[in-house]
Amino acid sequence: MSNKKDKNARKKAVKKKLILKKQKAKLYQQLKAMPEHEKLGYSITWEPLFDEDNIKLPEKIAQRKEYIFNHLAKTPEKFIGELTDLVNEYPEDKGLGNFLVAAHQYNGQSEVFEKEVRAQLARHPKYLFALTQMAELYIKQDEYEQVYQLFGCHFDLKLLYPERNVFHVSEVSATHSIAGRYYAWSGDKEKLLHSYLILSEIAPDSPATFTLMTEIMSNNMQGLLSP
Repeated sequence: MSNKKDKNARKKAVKKKLILKKQKAKLYQQLKAMPEHEKLGYSITWEPLFDEDNIKLPEKIAQRKEYIFNHLAKTPEKFIGELTDLVNEYPEDKGLGNFLVAAHQYNGQSEVFEKEVRAQLARHPKYLFALTQMAELYIKQDEYEQVYQLFGCHFDLKLLYPERNVFHVSEVSATHSIAGRYYAWSGDKEKLLHSYLILSEIAPDSPATFTLMTEIMSNNMQGLLSP
C-alpha cells in the first residue's frame, strides 16, 4: 500500500510541475504582447546617465573610484577603510557612499551595513538607491508600511523626480523590485502584476523578476493576464 501511495504522490508531483511549466510558458507568451514599460511616462536607457547633482572628483580619485568599482565584490574588506576616508572627504559623491554600503554588505557586517545605509540616506535623502537600500532593510524587518511612506505613498519615478524624463534600467528595476514586494504584501495583485511585467521586459533574468514571478504563481494570478 505504501509503494502505491508513493507512486501516486510522485505522479501528482510530476503533473504539478508540468502544469506550472505550461502556465509559465503561457505567461511569457502573453508578456510579449504587453509592453508595460512603454506606459510609464518616461524613457528607460541602458546607457550610463550623467548625474548633475554629483560632484566632479579629482581625476586621480575618479580613477581610483573606478578601480574600486571593478574589484569591490571580490575583496570588499580591502576597500572599507579607504572608502570610509573617501566618503568623509567627498560626502557629496553618491557613488562612494554606495560603494561603502556595498562593501559592508559583501563583507557580511549586517549591523555596520545597516548603519551605513541610514548614513547614506541622511547624506542624500532624495537619492534613489539610498531609498531602495533603506526599503530593503524595512522589508527585511517586515516593516512594509515604512516602505510605502519612504516612497511618498507611491512608486512612480516620474512623481519622485518630475524634472527627469529618462531613467536608467537599474533605477527602474530597483524601484519595481521594491514596489512588487510591497504590493504582494498588501494584496494588490494588479499592481504586483504591473511591477512584474515591467521587470520581465527590462530585466527578465534578474533575481527580482524571479521573486515576483514566484509571488504571481503562488497566488494563482495568471488569469489577470488574459485578454
